[in-house]
Amino acid sequence: MSFDIIGDIHGCSRSLTALLGRLGYQQRDGVYRHPDRTAIFLGDFIDRGPCQRETIGIVRPMIESGAALSVMGNHEYNAIAYYTRDTQSGVFLRRHSDKNAGQHQAFLDAYQGSPVEYADVIDWFKTLPLWLDLKGLRAIHACWDSAWIARLSEIQRGSNLLGDELLVQSSRPEQWQFEAIETLL
Repeated sequence: MSFDIIGDIHGCSRSLTALLGRLGYQQRDGVYRHPDRTAIFLGDFIDRGPCQRETIGIVRPMIESGAALSVMGNHEYNAIAYYTRDTQSGVFLRRHSDKNAGQHQAFLDAYQGSPVEYADVIDWFKTLPLWLDLKGLRAIHACWDSAWIARLSEIQRGSNLLGDELLVQSSRPEQWQFEAIETLL
């Protein structure tokens, strides 16, 4: 199987569709597909660029239909943490500071007034694996660290997904899970 590795789209759907076209992907039934290859997205679909919703509208159907694979980027992780409150303290897992809001503003603006769609996208982000270990190919957003991956995989019972408990632990700087996610994403 052959792959096309695509990273850090950051809401630039026009650039993405141009790239997919140059790589030979064609849209069929609302999904960009290639007859011989599979795209692997390295996360960071959101923030910065002008077309947040449009980008999700391209990559999500590709992933859900099997025309692409993906890993989570730090921007998807941050979006999940920004949205999620700690069940014990009620505080958001990612502070709503001016700095954090500013980094995330393009995505927030895109879903302003659409809380159901916003929640749906956040839930979808949670389905993205932290890493892929495919036959002959490993994919991760930032840094493949075998020790952190093994440790996370152990507490996640072999899963490469974020999970609610890992999300909470990794949002606390005093926990080892924080450093692990910082390194990987």
